[in-house]
Amino acid sequence: MLRVETEMENHFEVDIEQEKVQYEGEWIGRQELADKIKKMIDSQDFKIGVVGNALEYLQQAIANAKEFYVKLSQYHAEILEKHAERAGLAVTSFISQAIQAYIAAQPPLEESPIENPQLTTITTEPAGPGEEHNAVELTAKKPQTSSTVLVDPALISEPPPPPPPPEEEKSDDAWFKKE
Repeated sequence: MLRVETEMENHFEVDIEQEKVQYEGEWIGRQELADKIKKMIDSQDFKIGVVGNALEYLQQAIANAKEFYVKLSQYHAEILEKHAERAGLAVTSFISQAIQAYIAAQPPLEESPIENPQLTTITTEPAGPGEEHNAVELTAKKPQTSSTVLVDPALISEPPPPPPPPEEEKSDDAWFKKE
């Protein structure tokens, strides 16, 4: 599932595997949304904006979805299948959620990497005569953005116990002794 925000501040969750969007607490497919819009129009309820946005977003999400092919060893594939089964998800949905959670935990990527960086000296001094054309006005730092990933609570497992503390070496010829 992917949590998304549209330009109109509406929040939708999309299950790309099932090709459904969560609308009014239930998972609805494209045809069901289209039927809902038709029924609303037939009953002269023209407040179809949110339903239309949900349908439009679902269609865009499905059209823009990319597939990736992954090969795993038999050992790792069996572990993956067991985790997906325990979570009650299809393997593809489990993989998608795991990837989204991993990406959300990563630091933000640079917006536009510079191909040929040039070293520049930055000063906050007033520009001198003849230097005005080289002066750059300083701006405020851009705010950091973060991602939100919804993780199925069934996927959360207890962390493994911490490793035992290392045993201290007892040697008479140690060059450093802590007292």
